[in-house]
Amino acid sequence: MNETTRPHDAFFKALLTQPGAAGVFLRERLPANVAALLSADEPVLEPASFIDAALREHHSDLLFRVSTVTGTTAFVYVLVEHKSYPDPLVGFQLLRYLVAIWQRYLTDGGRRPLPAIVPLVVYHGAERWNVSRDFAALFEPFESLTPYCPSFCYELSDLGTIADAELSRFVLLRSGLMALKHALLRRSGVDLEAIVATELSGNDFTLTLLRYILTVYEEVDRPTLKRVMTRLQEEGNQDMVSIIAREWLEKGEAQGLAQGLAKGMRQGMERGIAQGLERGLSEGLAKGEAKGLVQGEARILMRILERRFGGISKAVRERIEEADPATLENWADRAVDAATLDDVFAVDRNQ
Repeated sequence: MNETTRPHDAFFKALLTQPGAAGVFLRERLPANVAALLSADEPVLEPASFIDAALREHHSDLLFRVSTVTGTTAFVYVLVEHKSYPDPLVGFQLLRYLVAIWQRYLTDGGRRPLPAIVPLVVYHGAERWNVSRDFAALFEPFESLTPYCPSFCYELSDLGTIADAELSRFVLLRSGLMALKHALLRRSGVDLEAIVATELSGNDFTLTLLRYILTVYEEVDRPTLKRVMTRLQEEGNQDMVSIIAREWLEKGEAQGLAQGLAKGMRQGMERGIAQGLERGLSEGLAKGEAKGLVQGEARILMRILERRFGGISKAVRERIEEADPATLENWADRAVDAATLDDVFAVDRNQ
């Protein structure tokens, strides 16, 4: 999966690989007695080759090597969990990872004793995490069999239970964790200006932060975003503002017109134009020509599919260009929630 289909993963990895972020994050989110064992040295992000090939699809799973105050080495494995519900089998998933990491350590010439690994799950789903953090809870509670069942615990950082101001003392890290926290909670009154903090002005991560917000947030307060962009522009970030303004327009165009096509062509187009979505269907509306309208619908549908699935083939383009208005509307309706490109063009179940 790429960064388009896993935006939370890509953003989390970008956040923790910012200079200084990983060290602060681990010290703030690990238990105090564990954090006290860490030396002042910055954590070292292990290369992807260290992790078993079967695990590489989870490209936000980060393995840090940290040194301790005693001079020994430990590993901290960080798993970002962004489902909208707690995963009862995350302990089993972690166990697979732990075994694979130890196996690679031994294969690469490591010796006993094995390095300690502290699993840390970072969760920012909509619900409270209500799954036991004890792996042994997955087994039937037969006391006589307990000695034969593996048992370990993982640490959990549920961002939704932490006040925004307490997410981190490091401004960049706090802004990134706030963006993750509110991405799935769907709470009203999200302080966008606090997320895009003034202290981040001039930092390249601001562009990554704004792109993430525009990609995953269902609603973005337009006046507030304009104020943020005006502030960035005044502080000399003209190029960044231009990039975000263009991507904001494209996102609004794709979302607004997809919803409009699904709910009713004219109502949707009027709403899109009112919101400044001049492209796509505007030419057809201005001319009042049926042929231009169909071409506009096809063009918008292709833009939506490209934004959602990262490009479409020539065959798909030809299929869209040859479709009638009713079929285009049906495909646009599916494009809003479809998991894959194939789902958009699937035959209706009632046919």
